[in-house]
Amino acid sequence: MAEFRPTGFSILPVVIKNLLIVYTLVFIAQNTFGPAGELWFNNMFALHDIHSVYFRPHQLITHL
Repeated sequence: MAEFRPTGFSILPVVIKNLLIVYTLVFIAQNTFGPAGELWFNNMFALHDIHSVYFRPHQLITHL
């Protein structure tokens, strides 16, 4: 009998694959746009204090 052993990305669940792709795209976008792009991404998606001027409600979900 042949034994099936998944290799590469086939062993990862679909959600994990999608998260890895999104994180990679954000990393590339931050490096492409330079310091201004990185600052914009951090202000938009990082989790800021609720009293900060940079706080947005969607940051509770996107702060990862």
